[in-house]
Amino acid sequence: MYFYPAFILRRYLFVLIPILVTHSSLQLQLLLNLQVGYIVVYGIGMEMPHNERNTRRLEALNEAMLMCLFYHLMCFTNFVVDSDTSYLMSNSFLLLLGGTIMINFFLMFKDNVILAIKVGYVRY
Repeated sequence: MYFYPAFILRRYLFVLIPILVTHSSLQLQLLLNLQVGYIVVYGIGMEMPHNERNTRRLEALNEAMLMCLFYHLMCFTNFVVDSDTSYLMSNSFLLLLGGTIMINFFLMFKDNVILAIKVGYVRY
């Protein structure tokens, strides 16, 4: 019941925080706090927006990966002084982002193929 208004408000905050807050470290801290608050509410189970178990798991995985990506973004500010460390963290950031995208595409493809077989679009 509360998931969709919270989802829309969260998207607005994702857009407004970088626009209204000029300091990059403060932007990332606000985004991380917003993300952690969402994971706490979702993780406790106060809202179950999806009916299927696999979809809920994918939602939880995407939110956890988004939080990890926000933590990686902290390493691209003045928080990390060494440029070699920032470079290594950029590789880790890209691997994490690419892995998340690959998992989502694989599951989307798998679900659509199964649906096509059930409906009868694919003939053997």
